[in-house]
Amino acid sequence: MKDIALRYTTDIISSVAFGIQVNSFDPKTMQFFKKAQKGLRLTVFRMIQIGLMFFFPKFAQLIAGKMLGSSTDYFRKVFWDSMDNREMTKAKRGDLIDSLIDLKNEKQENDFKFEGDVLVSQAGIFFIAGRESSVTTICFTLYELAKQPEIQKRVREEIHEKLKEHGITYDAFQNMKYLNQIISETLRLYPPAPLLDRVCVEDYKIPGTKIVIEKGTPVYVALCGLHKDPKYFPDPLRYDPDRFSDENKENIKQCTYMPFGDGPRVCVGQRLGLLQTGMGLVSILKNYEVSLDPTYKGGIDVLNVFLTVPEGFRLNLTKL
Repeated sequence: MKDIALRYTTDIISSVAFGIQVNSFDPKTMQFFKKAQKGLRLTVFRMIQIGLMFFFPKFAQLIAGKMLGSSTDYFRKVFWDSMDNREMTKAKRGDLIDSLIDLKNEKQENDFKFEGDVLVSQAGIFFIAGRESSVTTICFTLYELAKQPEIQKRVREEIHEKLKEHGITYDAFQNMKYLNQIISETLRLYPPAPLLDRVCVEDYKIPGTKIVIEKGTPVYVALCGLHKDPKYFPDPLRYDPDRFSDENKENIKQCTYMPFGDGPRVCVGQRLGLLQTGMGLVSILKNYEVSLDPTYKGGIDVLNVFLTVPEGFRLNLTKL
């Protein structure tokens, strides 16, 4: 299931981030997918790299151009081929490439310029984050639905109803309220990026304490602890999509649920991530009943930077 989700999200994000069409399910057109898998494979060295970048941001400038390992030059060429072709043909797709061309051609600041690998890295981080986060959400959602067939039955009925009414469209997904509740509950229990990092911009005294967070101090928010705090989410380990129903979601306090972050630094790919996750789930649930595979006993990939299922994650799918 993880492999299927990876191929699906690779096809979507490659189109949005690099402006190209690939087919990761066809053995004849799998080069992009294979390069992505190779470049994003976790090794001890790569984990050290990411740790240094996360806790010592200035270090990122030294290694940012090699974050995709041996696949970096391949993705750099794909990116510049797409950029050059787009500028030459003047074609518009409304994707990230169009936005980056606009940024490149705008008046540049002296201390920061959108050029070279800075541009490549925008597509790179969009690809990495958008791909991995949706894979996590798709897999854990299906896992929870396999454990609770009554929830699965309810959302499947909604999917069939809305598809009959709207077809496979953005409106259909927006009107699948229960599916969106399910995705929200999965993101609460399994936030793909389990840590948020921010930097304090001014001295701040925590109310009711003598503690002052000084300007420039890095602040890390552990989402798994926050999202499972019984003070904010009663019976926090129970998978309950109705927490996010229209009647109940008003009770969720601001900044206690932040799978995409919050404020001016909220994830720019939030709507795309929700849409591709939702439509991936729709494609499976409308045609298949999902049940547990006895070979998978639960758990997460403890070596991954993102919160995700381990390799070999399996579910049983029965054609309806």
